[in-house]
Amino acid sequence: MKLLKNRTIKSQFNLIIASLIIVCSLLGFLVNLTVQNLLLQNKINYAQNTALKFESEINHLFKRINSISEYIQYEPALENLFINPFNDKTQSYFNDLHVKLTSLSIMNHDIADIALVNDAISWSSLFNKSDLQAFLHQLDGSPGLSSLGIVPPSFIAATAPSYLVFGRNIWCYNDPNYFGQKLGSVIISIDPAKSSIQLPHNKNVDTYFMLADQNLNLYPFNCIDSLAQSIFSTVTTQLPLLQENITHVPLQVDTPDYVMYISYIPSMSYYVISAIDKHSLFSDLGTTRILIALIILIVILFMWLLIKLLLSSVLTPINKLYVFIKSIREGNHKKLKQAIILEGCTEINTLGNEFNRMLLEINTLNHQLFDTTTSLYELEIEKNKAEIAHLRSQINPHFLYNTLESIRGIALEKEIPQIATMTVAMGKIFRYSIKGASTAPLLEELTIIKAYLDIQLVRFNCKFEVFYSIHPNTETLYVPKMILQPLIENAIFHGIEKKIDAGLLYIGSKITPDHALYITIQDDGVGMSSDTVETLLLNDGITSHIGILNVHNRIKLLYGDAYGLQIVSSEQLGTKITIVLPIISTEKRNNYAERTHS
Repeated sequence: MKLLKNRTIKSQFNLIIASLIIVCSLLGFLVNLTVQNLLLQNKINYAQNTALKFESEINHLFKRINSISEYIQYEPALENLFINPFNDKTQSYFNDLHVKLTSLSIMNHDIADIALVNDAISWSSLFNKSDLQAFLHQLDGSPGLSSLGIVPPSFIAATAPSYLVFGRNIWCYNDPNYFGQKLGSVIISIDPAKSSIQLPHNKNVDTYFMLADQNLNLYPFNCIDSLAQSIFSTVTTQLPLLQENITHVPLQVDTPDYVMYISYIPSMSYYVISAIDKHSLFSDLGTTRILIALIILIVILFMWLLIKLLLSSVLTPINKLYVFIKSIREGNHKKLKQAIILEGCTEINTLGNEFNRMLLEINTLNHQLFDTTTSLYELEIEKNKAEIAHLRSQINPHFLYNTLESIRGIALEKEIPQIATMTVAMGKIFRYSIKGASTAPLLEELTIIKAYLDIQLVRFNCKFEVFYSIHPNTETLYVPKMILQPLIENAIFHGIEKKIDAGLLYIGSKITPDHALYITIQDDGVGMSSDTVETLLLNDGITSHIGILNVHNRIKLLYGDAYGLQIVSSEQLGTKITIVLPIISTEKRNNYAERTHS
């Protein structure tokens, strides 16, 4: 407490903040060290437990394969085939064995192959004769099931995965002439990827698991071969020494890059290896460290703001009140017309509020009067604007309707039906375009399109024909108003008009299996190049097809990126434009209408 005496409030504040930063930094360092140790210990425990589980599953696999090989050992057809492989019953022996061995493979999905081998027979779908003879020699006179290591197949590409290969010598039990003699061997190949010993691939990506045989052949379970070989190379020179020292508890080997746990399975002569990647493990701590630093920074900032708030609630109001009183004492009577606002503790606020009450009430009344006058003035302006807009909306449509009707009457009187047809069509289009709703049923949109085409057919002297294929279940679906007219105009002016002979225009609609409304506009005009099609829907300054770009952008703004235009065109063959829209029934129209108006 003596350290804080005889100091200003500001200096005491700075001293408290400095102490807080030191304490929080030490706390962050301790938390980071604790988290790092906990994470490493967690991964080590995971690797140890997984290695034990892995070893248990390997032993279980060996026992299962041993049971299967014992079952095959006593098969009479196998014994007959080995004793006399080439006689009139050979085919029946093979068929009988094939059925039983296939049944074993079906019941045990991880069995990739069951091979038979002796001096006369080499039967396998994975290994060639030389490999099978090598297995036969390796088994020698072994009485039970033996592990032959991790071996790649002979008949598959070099990049194919290896198999866990087991072998058992077959001895004669049924024929008294050969009783007790070695007849051949059964070679069983296991696909580790299909067995129960496979480990999770997506989780714990900083811990790798692999299996190695006595010849240092390697099978990785959750990493690529090159990475597994790199990891395994750090301990290959120590394996003979490790084999002498490994007990039922995995042996830990610490390298600069990995923490490794190695177990040895004597019954199979396999090493079970678990490797924790230190770099990947500690890189995960980067996010944790940043999070701890942010938490400490937030705590310091919060404490700094809290202390500053306490200071401002006492020191700042006192200084402000002092300046205000001094100004009045020096003759500045304008201050009497201003309210002093003291933002601080309750006692200081009470002192300022009693002094300012009368001025505050006057200012409040003045503000209310000003706000009321402004509101009335704004309402009057809006009322006048509404009346003017209403008059315009009444005058302009009626004037244009009457004008079009007058032109139509004159055309009929002068016997010019083309002009009459065009004015009727123009009237329909105008009435449709000024409706308040921004969407309309497809049938209404097509009615206006037919009116527009009536005008164009008169203009181009029926240079083209129009075909419609509108599916009935699409007529009541809602589409954005005037969405078809720019595309049809583009087809006429940029496709059909430039064509020498007469043209065809196709308009169709359907609902696709993916629940979307497809509207197709296709012409047989001059078409476009592939480069033009690729840039047509890009905002790259091209103005000759601006209507297509506007329709495409309008659909995307209304319904999202999943919808818009699809364009297919070939030069001299024509253009096909498909409008992709959501299916909007009458029930769903209100939601889209709100988005359209917004």
